[in-house]
Amino acid sequence: MPYTLEQELLIYYLAKKNVRALHDELNDKKIKLSDRQRDLLLRELQRYQELLYTNRLNRQINI
Repeated sequence: MPYTLEQELLIYYLAKKNVRALHDELNDKKIKLSDRQRDLLLRELQRYQELLYTNRLNRQINI
């Protein structure tokens, strides 16, 4: 399903914001994460990165 440019930009900015938050949480030395928590955060980060990659490919194909 093709998205409008406005929708794609919204997806991009929301996903980018979440990626930054996940990076900060993973790299924060003040918070000790269990292996399970770290694994879940890494999976979520990977999903957002895949979404950003797919979004970028769709934009390039449609231009």
